[in-house]
Amino acid sequence: MKSALAVVVALTSLVFAASLEVTVEPVFNGEPLRLDALRYEIAAGETLSVSRLSYLLSGFAVEREDGRWLELPGSTAWLDMAARRNVVLLENVPDGTYRAVRFHIGPDVGANAADVSKIPAGHALNPNLNGLHWSWQGGYIFMAVEGHFRKGGGAVQGYAHHLARDPNRTRVHLTASLDLRHDAGMLVHFDLATLFNSPRPLSFEKDGSATHSREGDPVTAALVANLPGAFRVSRVVAVVPTVRAVSAVKPIDLPEKFTAWRFTMSRTFPMPDLPRDNPLIEERVVLGERLFNEKALSRDGSISCASCHQRDAAFTDRLPVSIGIDARSGDRNAMPLFNLAWKREFFWDGRAKSLREQVLQPIKDHREMDLSLEQACGKLTDSQDYPALFRAAF
Repeated sequence: MKSALAVVVALTSLVFAASLEVTVEPVFNGEPLRLDALRYEIAAGETLSVSRLSYLLSGFAVEREDGRWLELPGSTAWLDMAARRNVVLLENVPDGTYRAVRFHIGPDVGANAADVSKIPAGHALNPNLNGLHWSWQGGYIFMAVEGHFRKGGGAVQGYAHHLARDPNRTRVHLTASLDLRHDAGMLVHFDLATLFNSPRPLSFEKDGSATHSREGDPVTAALVANLPGAFRVSRVVAVVPTVRAVSAVKPIDLPEKFTAWRFTMSRTFPMPDLPRDNPLIEERVVLGERLFNEKALSRDGSISCASCHQRDAAFTDRLPVSIGIDARSGDRNAMPLFNLAWKREFFWDGRAKSLREQVLQPIKDHREMDLSLEQACGKLTDSQDYPALFRAAF
């Protein structure tokens, strides 16, 4: 009878559960923080800018009215100002009223030492997603604050404060009246003025402009002391949460019969975020390799992608500046092509955000292959082999 009652209680808590959407807004003395603005003065009389603010949150819990804490398992988030990631969605919080929220800056000891190759591609702790893993020594950077500073009228210099290591994991406690008998939202200000000033003022000139959180480092000690007070609740509102779990994606035009490609990688690599609408199948890999070596994709049939990205040279061409059709020179050399599954930007200047976007540009470029996409499609359609290869892949 007791076990049946326990099941009913458990099911009821799942049915009558709410979501709490926590939005963290970086500010400086209460005003919205602007990236790369060398305008913020700290107590040491130095002016600073912030070009990177990226950090990991974990261990969320809510405090009931009777003082008991309810842990929210699996509540890990990566927030990044430049990437505009500023929302944490805490789902399935049991129905009720609460009086506080707490979380930690940085993952717990177990997660900090975990095998990153086993972490799913979209998870907050995937290093390929957050860029906060210290691959050279293991473990995560809990918080990265980077930018520039200037003392008086002096020269502008750079700074990089990286908070890390298990002893420096910092707990933040926020008092707030939360009615979670329905979905709610909480706006939290992360004040960089407090982070640099109070209760332990930081000075780039006296304390140093960089820290990797070694034991006894004064910058690390100040960051740990100042972090708890840097977060403040601005307001609580009733909301319909805007962030949800990633929905399933239907693959595009899979053929009736196909063979899955066996993707292998180093056991120490993080899981890459491969396109979910374009799964790897052998038929598409065969087609892709054929197209990579296809000279018909250039105007006069003289070069292919493989002409500049040579397999025996790490997919480069060994030239200071690559040469395209009619011996035309480009601006840069052909970049090496390996481990692209772990990249998020392509070309030397990062102007393409996906391989789908990147792959079309060399074909159209007048200094490279100099062929319109309409002409390229026509050549492939009129060929003897390609229609069958495309039918097998799509």
